[in-house]
Amino acid sequence: MLPTMTTSRCLTVFLVLMTAASCAAPEESRETPPASNGGGTRQELAEMESDHYVVIRKEDDGVLQVARTGFDRTRCADRMLRSACTITRVDLSRVDMSANDEAFARARIADGSAAVLAKLVSANSLHESVMVVTRIWTRDVAAPTRRGMRLGADPLYALRDARQGCAGSIEECAWLRTEPTNGELPRHYKLLDLKPTGSCLSDQQRGDLQGGRLLAQGAGIGSVFVVASLLSVFPQETATNQVVYPALPGVLEPQ
Repeated sequence: MLPTMTTSRCLTVFLVLMTAASCAAPEESRETPPASNGGGTRQELAEMESDHYVVIRKEDDGVLQVARTGFDRTRCADRMLRSACTITRVDLSRVDMSANDEAFARARIADGSAAVLAKLVSANSLHESVMVVTRIWTRDVAAPTRRGMRLGADPLYALRDARQGCAGSIEECAWLRTEPTNGELPRHYKLLDLKPTGSCLSDQQRGDLQGGRLLAQGAGIGSVFVVASLLSVFPQETATNQVVYPALPGVLEPQ
């Protein structure tokens, strides 16, 4: 016959078993995180601010390194500040364009000749960092020293025709308003110098200039803003009635 277990020993065994059970990891911690749509959750996208980014480097495996224009550091999808952020995928689903335009845009983004307005988000279930793009600008022209080069993280400026605020003639007015995309204060200039690029403004670019949609990299020298690279919205809107904008006397273009 087996010996009878005493009451005290039964109590001791019961307490040991309960202690072991309480130390075990809860079942919820081993569950797989909820699946993401690969472009960040709606709440994450809604809470984040859009910024202007450029690809500064493409790795051999296709992974992109992006940086926020006009800043030394970029806040990545994991919310850490770094000199550049690793992006495993570019989400262009929020930009209305054809398949051919999308292929072109992806190539320009990857080779660093395009800037985007986007948010950097994580897709936890896939261990991805995704750049969700809402607007694209492609470089149209550049000074000879910049052609074939990536844009880099130099500041971008939205150029705006502010002639309506001029009291006198355009020659005497600082009609050009440059708005840094990094939030710095805008400045006004009397002349827009395109001579370094060797190109003139197209009608589309003149229209974009009126609406503040034209981007540029460059620098102000006295009363002149000198353009190093000029970027236009992509894809361009097709106007039903083609508008021809008059030449601006305040624009220095190659003869």
